[in-house]
Amino acid sequence: MIANRKLSILLFTISFFVACKFEKQNSIYPGYSKTDSGLYYHRYTIGEGKNYPEHGDFLELQLLFFLDTVPLQLHIFKNEYQSDTLTFDSLQTHYQLYEALELLCVGDSCSFICSTAQLLDTSKYTGIATLLKKDSFIRIEAKLLKLKSFKERQEELKSYTLWCSNMLTNELSQLQKYLDTTALPFPKNPDENGMYFYIERSGKGKICKRGDNISIRYKGKFLNGTIFDDNTLQQEALNFNLGESGQVIKGIELALYKMHEGDKAILLLPSALAFGSKGDAGGIVSPFKTVTFALEILKIN
Repeated sequence: MIANRKLSILLFTISFFVACKFEKQNSIYPGYSKTDSGLYYHRYTIGEGKNYPEHGDFLELQLLFFLDTVPLQLHIFKNEYQSDTLTFDSLQTHYQLYEALELLCVGDSCSFICSTAQLLDTSKYTGIATLLKKDSFIRIEAKLLKLKSFKERQEELKSYTLWCSNMLTNELSQLQKYLDTTALPFPKNPDENGMYFYIERSGKGKICKRGDNISIRYKGKFLNGTIFDDNTLQQEALNFNLGESGQVIKGIELALYKMHEGDKAILLLPSALAFGSKGDAGGIVSPFKTVTFALEILKIN
């Protein structure tokens, strides 16, 4: 039995390499094989995964796109951690990107060359059509990092949803307890954005508006009074153009639109206006954490 198994493996291996050699000899791209649809592929490494993507599977990948040798900045699948993620759709395999992904197991690295016209449905993604040269070819360097089945993904989302619900309930309980016990004069009800806000000191300058270059000082605290961020200790204040993405958290930006030059305000920000369900990137502020900020506008230019 063992001998027969070894013979079968040997015959399969010989057949595989003969087939690959035949395909590669008939490929206009040296080293690449070709599928019936015209997709060219070259496998660099074979991973330890056993399953090929099926409909509904959630894939995490590394994808690099090239027109000739020029990198193409396609960020349509990027998540916040700079990995490429998508849900595999077996109904889309007539597009060569999905056909390519169907050839990968977890850990596989492969190079693909396909027609820009057959890459994917560009109507679903803003701006892609302008990046792709018509009637040209695109090279994709791909590695499948992780694969979660539809069932696994649903169970994961179910667990995560339950966790979020419990964490949010706990946050709201802590927030109400704080409002009931604090001596600070926060209003009883939040404003239209969900923020609790009061002016501690009024300035005499103009009100902030989008696009203004402003200079601010701030101090962030947890509800127990522990300071987690304090730029008042720095020599330079924070200067930025109001409305630019990534400058300050959402709650601070919304508060600034209500403030005048010289104002000093105290903010009470639920996590939805602060660091959200994931916390801050440095791990100092945990998920679903309500925080306070002392915020002062020094200058509006």
